Amino acid sequence: MRFIELDGLTCLLNFLRSMDYDTSESRIHTSVIGCIKALMNNSQGRAHVLAHPESINIISHSLRTENIKTKIAVLEILGAVCLVAGGHKKILQAMLHYQVYAAERTRFQVHIDTRSTSQMFELIRKKLSHTEAYPHLVSVLQHCLQMPWKRNGTNSQHWQLLDRILQQIVLQDEKGEDPDVAPLENFNVKNIIRMLVNENEVKQWKDQAEKFRKEHVELLARLEKKERECETKTQEKDDMMKTLNKMKDKLQKESAELRQTRDQVVELSVRLNELTNSLRRATPLLPADDGEHEEESHPTAIAPAEVFQLAQVGGGKEELALACLQWVADYRCAASLSRPGSSRVLWSQGTNY
Repeated sequence: MRFIELDGLTCLLNFLRSMDYDTSESRIHTSVIGCIKALMNNSQGRAHVLAHPESINIISHSLRTENIKTKIAVLEILGAVCLVAGGHKKILQAMLHYQVYAAERTRFQVHIDTRSTSQMFELIRKKLSHTEAYPHLVSVLQHCLQMPWKRNGTNSQHWQLLDRILQQIVLQDEKGEDPDVAPLENFNVKNIIRMLVNENEVKQWKDQAEKFRKEHVELLARLEKKERECETKTQEKDDMMKTLNKMKDKLQKESAELRQTRDQVVELSVRLNELTNSLRRATPLLPADDGEHEEESHPTAIAPAEVFQLAQVGGGKEELALACLQWVADYRCAASLSRPGSSRVLWSQGTNY
């Protein structure tokens, strides 16, 4: 560019360095800053400005003007420099240079004075609203209200300490170094942040441990409940097994008695058959053509088959024995009636023998 080749930047910087007060408050000053701003909008011009060893420091001198338009233009240039590589460090050095040049108490005081207190608070509130940092901002303001203060200024050191701490937070680099001319001794923001991070991690671990403890207590309670339920089920099972064993013993006993009864029935049936056969051999039957006594009543005899059937259906011992004796008596009665010349004595079925 022709302007760069003719060393136009040096002319502008020399003008800014040597202008008097009236010129600094005039529109000429605003126009010169506008020229530098236009030069910064070009990549070659921006590189040329940044390569100059004193350009940013001289431009920062223009912040001393009371002309708001000029001051805003200067701040826009400095803000743009912050966005390029290495520009942030240049701006910090320029602010330190301007602090000495303008005899200001703190850095960036000129920038703070360009906004009202309400505007600054509103900007911070919008920036931090709905973030995790907003409660801490409110806490800072609440503690500021409780800071000691007297009209004679004897407690201004507290506010000065707070101011210095905030400056260190803003300006210290990753290595903990601060280009400030009056830093706080042994105040390393990085170490403090690390301690705060560790503190937050410890708090998180404590919260998580408390959560695990509660879950452990709940699990123990559920486990004890399950154990009680298992004990109840086990007791019910034992009681059921005892009942089943009793029923089993009873069934086995009844089965044994039933087998014994059946064996006795079989034995009685055998003896009854033997006795029947003996009676049949000992007593002759009536002649087939003898109808002399056909109209006479004979007792109804119980056949051995009926006795055996009575035993099969589960009749008692006494009932079975009584049936056998009844059958023998009826048979004898029938035999005696069948003999010629025998007395006709009728035996009733219900006679006791």
